[in-house]
Amino acid sequence: MKRQLAALLLTIFALSLTACGETATESETRTVYAMDTVMNLTVYGENAAAALESAEKELHTLDEAVLSRTAEGSELYALNTSNGETFEYGADDILPTLIETALTISDATDGAFDPTLAPVLDAWDYEGRAP
Repeated sequence: MKRQLAALLLTIFALSLTACGETATESETRTVYAMDTVMNLTVYGENAAAALESAEKELHTLDEAVLSRTAEGSELYALNTSNGETFEYGADDILPTLIETALTISDATDGAFDPTLAPVLDAWDYEGRAP
């Protein structure tokens, strides 16, 4: 999992570097739905389509295998349903790092970013129909 996150971050970093240079010859834009969020990804450069495809694949892999709180096969789901029992991570597991980073961002934003908001969203039926 760390390799997947590293690959995603490296792809994003490489893409941001290409955006700082001369005008690119190609760009690709795609709207992606992952992690319960609509994302507009734009990549510039000669290999924009391939890079965008790779980034989208990594986002979906992280979403389904690691970060989904509702998909029974995801690591976050397993942690949330462990009922306080000891939960062991693999040596290359990325979830503890992501949780630690999320809590750091929460502290840095004085709670404006809150990774513990899920119970409130559930209580409000956030994904329910509009009135």
